[in-house]
Amino acid sequence: MTEIKCTHIGFIQKYKNHYKCSKCGKIVPKYILEGISGTWINGNIPPEVEEQIKFENLYQKQNTKGEN
Repeated sequence: MTEIKCTHIGFIQKYKNHYKCSKCGKIVPKYILEGISGTWINGNIPPEVEEQIKFENLYQKQNTKGEN
């Protein structure tokens, strides 16, 4: 049986301390301040921060989609 993965696009809700996909229920806590970017000392971005950045980007895309 093939598992269908949620893309989260169009379903992300933003809260004070986390993001949530209203389709699959995934919750991604905010570990760092929103919109922060840069280089990590060891060169490896932690997976939880990488997930937060992914949700931030998807959230921005879904909210600017119809504004062209």
